[in-house]
Order: sequence, then C-alpha cells, then structure tokens
Amino acid sequence: MTLDDIRGRYARQIAEHAHVRSGRLKAALGTVPREHFVGPGPWTVVGAGPGASRQTPDADPIHLYADAAVALDESRNLYNGHPSTVIPWIDALDLAEGHRVFHLGGGAGYYTAIMAYAVGSTGRVVMAEVDEKLGEQARRNLSGTENVEVVVGDGGGYDPGPCDAILVNAGVTHPQRLWLDRLNENGKLVMPLTIGLPNPHLGKGATIRVTRQGTTFAAAFLAHPIVIFSCTSVRDAVAANALLQAYSSKFGSFREVRSLRMDAHEADPSCWVHTGRMCLSSLKA
Repeated sequence: MTLDDIRGRYARQIAEHAHVRSGRLKAALGTVPREHFVGPGPWTVVGAGPGASRQTPDADPIHLYADAAVALDESRNLYNGHPSTVIPWIDALDLAEGHRVFHLGGGAGYYTAIMAYAVGSTGRVVMAEVDEKLGEQARRNLSGTENVEVVVGDGGGYDPGPCDAILVNAGVTHPQRLWLDRLNENGKLVMPLTIGLPNPHLGKGATIRVTRQGTTFAAAFLAHPIVIFSCTSVRDAVAANALLQAYSSKFGSFREVRSLRMDAHEADPSCWVHTGRMCLSSLKA
C-alpha cells in the first residue's frame, strides 16, 4: 500500500468518524501531507482514551495517518490536534472555492493547509499564531502554499479584512466585535467558548458556530465538549463567570441557543448567557 493509499484511507476514516459533509475537505484530508507539518520522526502520538500516548517505532509517515494528536513540542505540551476534533470545526465553516478565511491559532500550519486546499487557488487563508517558534515553523511549512499568509503575533486583535470564514483555534470567552464585523453575508465564525482550568494556559467548554445574517447572527453549539489552550487576549472575567454558570446549570439545554445577540437589552428568560459583551439567546436570529 502506497503513502497515497494510506492518506486516502485516513481521509475516509476521519470523514466517516467526524461526519464530514464537504467533498473538498475530504479531498484535502487525502492530499495534504501531515508529515510536512509535525517535524522529523519518530513522533509521540496521542490517540483517544487513557494510556493512548505512544512513540512511533520509526519515522515512517504512515504512523501519522490516524485519528491521533502528534507532539510538536512535548516539553510545552503542544500538539497537532486530533483530526476528529478540528475537522468538524472546519466542516462547519462551509468552505467553498474562492473563500477568504482567517485562522487564529494555526500552530504549525497543518489545518491551515487543509483549509487552503479546500478554498482553492482563488481563495485565501490568513493564519495568525502567537507562539513565535510555532509561527515561524508554520511560515516555513506553508512557504510553498501561495494562497496562505502567516502572521506571527497575537491574532486576537488582528484585522483580517472581509472574511467568509473565521476559525478560532483557541479558547475565548466571547467573540471580538471585529470578527463579527468582518464576516461577509452568510459568513461563519467557529470558536471554542471556554472557562478556565487550574492550568492557567488551558480552558474547557464547547465550540459554537455563528453565521452572519444581515445585521443579526444565528448561533448553534457543536456537539462535543473540548479542552484547549486559551487565547489570553480574548478573555473577560465577567463573561467567563457567566459561561461557568451556564455550563454548570444549563449545559443539557445548550441546543436551545439559536442566536448571538450583540444589541443592548435587559436579560430575560431567552438569554442562555447574558453579559455586556454578548448574549447567547434561544431567540431566532
């Protein structure tokens, strides 16, 4: 079996497991070489479940084509994330040929490359990575991908210009108003809304998709809870506390959320989370 065959099998397995709808995304999974983005092997890979961390026996890239996170810098607990976690977020963006995408927290660039393939040569992806070492690695890894620009720095305040899709690959407590303003009509924003953990760099919560509809924003949580590194510049203590209360007492009702409201209004029973920065509401956008 050739490496191309291995990639094709991987693409089919991830697509089936993650219920991927996009044919372009499936093709990207089967084409983009993961080994180009994770450094030289052997590698530490982490599958699902306890005790799933292991060292690959050698540097054969076939070991990378599984639903496993791959260590980029084990000493700092930095990994190229599980495909079955990140790929559904990308699928929720509804990427198409020619789309412009902003990817905050792109790490070493693998999932940025996946999105660049999905939007094609007429599309464009701007990736921001605050970790200088990872950002420079991503810049090298993506140097041959003409429709990608890598910004090394804090993406929390970066202005990406008009976007059809924004993927925030780090935990935030609220959306930046700039992100919402930059979304084109029917543009999608996918972001993990997280509360803090004892580890100050990590948060836990759930991922939400926001869709621009004129001056309003439809919203829906995606299926699974997550633990992820925090975007420290897009965190607010009041919003974090409101999320904590909602996740603690209302998590079973998270599917009731139908819109993200940014207008000033008094809290009422339709508000799932209500702060001065945002309201997640059961009202239709």
